[in-house]
Amino acid sequence: MPQRRLPAPTGRPRTTMRWAERWSGRFSSTGSAACSARPKGADMAPATSALSRAHAVLLHIAQGGESATLRHISTDLDLPQSTTHRILGQLVEEGLVVATPAGQYRLGWKALQLARKIWNAASDEDLALPLMRELSDITGETVTLNKYLPSEGFCVCVAVAETAHSLSYALSVGDTRYLNMGAGGKSILAGMSETEADAVIARHGLPPATEETVTDLGSLKSDLRTIRDCGYAVSSGESVAGAIGYAVPVFYRGEMVFGSMAVTAPQIRFREEWEAGWISELRSKAHALSELLGASPAHIAAFYSPRTEEAVDA
Repeated sequence: MPQRRLPAPTGRPRTTMRWAERWSGRFSSTGSAACSARPKGADMAPATSALSRAHAVLLHIAQGGESATLRHISTDLDLPQSTTHRILGQLVEEGLVVATPAGQYRLGWKALQLARKIWNAASDEDLALPLMRELSDITGETVTLNKYLPSEGFCVCVAVAETAHSLSYALSVGDTRYLNMGAGGKSILAGMSETEADAVIARHGLPPATEETVTDLGSLKSDLRTIRDCGYAVSSGESVAGAIGYAVPVFYRGEMVFGSMAVTAPQIRFREEWEAGWISELRSKAHALSELLGASPAHIAAFYSPRTEEAVDA
């Protein structure tokens, strides 16, 4: 039976802008979701039940390294040492934690076995969605993961973290687009070698999605050089009229391009003062996902390092 193939992009991605009947007045500076840094540990709610306390201790050990001692765990989690000692004893007994002669605690073989089973069962989208949802919570906007398909020469949306706003940029899982269309596609091209990018461009040309799509080869190559220098891309109305997007490439298996992660919002709601925070958070989440997908640490560190140059406004 022949393998089912995704339909090629038609030149305009299958996307829509969702408009509420009454949206006026919702996008004031007080009502908009401004970008803000999330303090370390903000996601951890106070441990109240026995299960939540054990979970908090186990998570602390997984993240703590050499600081995972009884005193540090008790202090960091604001738990009595007697309670912490009892929880650690139970975790050791179950094989989830191992105590070292130096008084430190590390994950036991059962915890590692469970982690391996979860890892083997997880898809790329499973790994990406928690990071995408956190980024969507921080920015207040839609976050998408676009996967590059080398056999097709274009990308497909494989995961979406939706915004709660009534007015939003809607991209559905399964939507395809050529790589010259918007920040998401161009960041994928920028993550490739120039030879590979040239081959993709030669294969499909530069079809337009909107009047703002870059269809001139010289302009596109200039954009890609700037994106490589800056480490991110920003587009205004290139894929969908009235939408602004920021994107960075995601890597896997060494230095291969997996695709891109993008944040997109209606231009009517966007504020310039959000840009620096969005870019920082987007780089951080794409960096973390690339690590999970097995990308070369040196390669992703070089690409996601903060830069001072301005990105291309595509």
